[in-house]
Amino acid sequence: MRGALEKVAAPAMRSASASIILQLIEDHSIWPKEGAVALFSGLQGEADLLPMIAWLRGRNLLPVFFGFKEDRLVPQAVADGGELERGVFGVLQPKAQCREIPLELLRVMLVPGLAFGKKDFSRLGRGKGHYDRLLNDPRVSQAQRWGICLQQQLLPRVPTEVHDMPMHRLLTEEGWVKR
Repeated sequence: MRGALEKVAAPAMRSASASIILQLIEDHSIWPKEGAVALFSGLQGEADLLPMIAWLRGRNLLPVFFGFKEDRLVPQAVADGGELERGVFGVLQPKAQCREIPLELLRVMLVPGLAFGKKDFSRLGRGKGHYDRLLNDPRVSQAQRWGICLQQQLLPRVPTEVHDMPMHRLLTEEGWVKR
């Protein structure tokens, strides 16, 4: 899957990202009325969700990206893409001055992955366990977990372990995946 994602051309990724964003903002009923929404952007083959920052702020939701603190993901509020920089693993993360947000404020987490299981909405990460540790933290149990990926990242099944948390929803450039 890593090799396949490396071959995704930039124009195709921009098109897929635009389609994913359009689907996310079309249905206002899926969004909470308040709280924080975790976004991501950065690696080859991952959707660029930066345009969601302004849309979320317009809905009075707090956009956050994850920074790293002692090898764990920490949500930090961002006002715009200018508050992000390339950090660990080449991922966009908040600059040091962005304020940390309590995990309990997260209402929706848009989650990247290497692959996702179509049947059980399982997620295969990239191997470091950062999202696995975060998704298992009881302070984020109230947050919806929405896996965001390309259609080609959907597999019948992905290997899971006892600590792997399934997604509540999956979205690709082709639409929401039905269970």
